[in-house]
Amino acid sequence: MSLPLHLVVGPEQHGVTTYALQVAEALGAPVARFDTWEDLQASAATPLGRIALHFTDQLYGRPAAQAASRIEWLAERAEWLGVTLHDVPQPSDGEANFPLRTAAYARVVQAADQVVVNSRHEAELLREAGITPAGGTARPAGPGRTPVGVVPLPLPDAPETSGTPRETPGEDSSEEPLTVAVFGFIYPGKGYEEAIDAAGALVGTPEGSRGVRVLALGAVATGHDWLADQLAERAARLGVEFAVTGYLPDGSLGAHLRSPLIPVCFHQHFSASGSINTWISAGRKPIAPRVRYTEEMEELRPGTLTLVEPSQLAE
Repeated sequence: MSLPLHLVVGPEQHGVTTYALQVAEALGAPVARFDTWEDLQASAATPLGRIALHFTDQLYGRPAAQAASRIEWLAERAEWLGVTLHDVPQPSDGEANFPLRTAAYARVVQAADQVVVNSRHEAELLREAGITPAGGTARPAGPGRTPVGVVPLPLPDAPETSGTPRETPGEDSSEEPLTVAVFGFIYPGKGYEEAIDAAGALVGTPEGSRGVRVLALGAVATGHDWLADQLAERAARLGVEFAVTGYLPDGSLGAHLRSPLIPVCFHQHFSASGSINTWISAGRKPIAPRVRYTEEMEELRPGTLTLVEPSQLAE
């Protein structure tokens, strides 16, 4: 049987979009690429054949219920629908947002013939939220429906390095401030507050005698400019410098990831983490909290993480 058509929706720099394209390329699957849902809907044939897609409500519409409706629209027109879920709902989404996202993801799972997540942790999050693929509202239960599959995120190729991450080539790194770095888009819950607070604990210590900086390796997520301002204010109160690089092309990213800094990946609500894998692919061993997801990743790739209790990041 031929591979399904992979529908890839979202901006070029979004992590889920990038991953969806990588999966399709690795499989040798046909791809239909769309920047937005509206582009997809305008060009979708009726009926559709076998299709596969990667879903997060961030890419398919807000509120989350609208994103679910769009997947149901595709399911009604598709011969077969496979969905890989990202950003699986969990209680840390907040008292108001968690039930809304849970209801939306439940509808997506019910609409799909095959559901895949990227960790056992995510499969457990679905189970804990009462989301199961059994039965179906958008399409009836039957022998074609299968349980949730788990396919861990792969390690990307090692990022290329070109040039230097420093503003002045050849600058003596011994004169630079102690730098704590967090990689990825800036958005709530990514762990920047924890990194800033831990860095603040080093101000005035021998380790922080050159000054202390938190470096955000990446761009601010759309609609979250306010967060970057809040983080800068938080850092200033603690005597910590805060800087945002903006989007980093491949060569520059590799130079930053390998530079003399402390890699931190302290998400407050891990689902699955491409940021951790990017650090590992650059030969780093990022500091991460000891939680269910990171323990699973340490089991999968022993010795690639520095796991600490959530309260021990500063130490």
